[in-house]
Amino acid sequence: MNKPILSVALLIFSVTLSSCVPRINADDTTTNPMIFQTLSALPQVTKDPYSLEIETVETVVSQPRIIYQRSSIWQKGGLSWIAAKAVDGTPRIRVDQYTVASDINGNVLSKTLNIGETTFIEAEPTIYKYGAAPTVGSVFFPSRIYRYGANCAGCSSKSGTSPTSSGVLVSVEPAVQQMDGTMRPGITYEGYYVVASSPRLPICSIVEVSQHRFQGSGLVPGRPFKAIVLDRGVRDNTLDLFIGDETRYNSIVSMTGRQSPKVEIIGMGTSARNSNGDRICRVP
Repeated sequence: MNKPILSVALLIFSVTLSSCVPRINADDTTTNPMIFQTLSALPQVTKDPYSLEIETVETVVSQPRIIYQRSSIWQKGGLSWIAAKAVDGTPRIRVDQYTVASDINGNVLSKTLNIGETTFIEAEPTIYKYGAAPTVGSVFFPSRIYRYGANCAGCSSKSGTSPTSSGVLVSVEPAVQQMDGTMRPGITYEGYYVVASSPRLPICSIVEVSQHRFQGSGLVPGRPFKAIVLDRGVRDNTLDLFIGDETRYNSIVSMTGRQSPKVEIIGMGTSARNSNGDRICRVP
């Protein structure tokens, strides 16, 4: 290579290098620091990817037994054949433990029964005691429920219609006078079947009868029905179910077998008069 040309190339290269060197102020005795970009740290996971919790589940296995006991202390106005609840029972309960796995968003991933961790809370019986007054919630067991009609031996029937002890009229058709004074076909008063009781039960008492064997006029054996005390004429704990005409017992309401009825007092109506002046039982 020609020496003059080589000299020129070296000169150009030197000038180029000098232009890349940082310029330093002549008055500044310190060297400008070099600045490097700082990379941010990777995000840290603050929660586990899933969590485990113990869940307890209680299931009722059976209802408490009901025990009826004699009491040496009677309520005011109490009767030997009427019982009232003295102790509330509790059911038998199975307690299961489960392990529940959830993700970080709270979504359930799995629920596993913990084998060997099941326990039971034993039942405590419900206790009723005899000697209670005939009030709402008390119960009794009639020795028998008879059937009667408006043409019964002790009924003062006029043209097949007879007044009950409450003043409500009943008829052999069958029909029953309602609160507004009208006679409605059937054997119910404002939706309640009509029964006669001893004077021990207040007139207009509303009861629920279960464990019976009546069939007909809407009654089904074993299915509880509601009735109202509108009449008298029986003794002690027996009841008499109004069926209209005593000459047609089984065609209106028949007895399908031996029964052991249970009666619970569920409400109380009140003796009153309607706008026509008729005696009635006012019900809720």
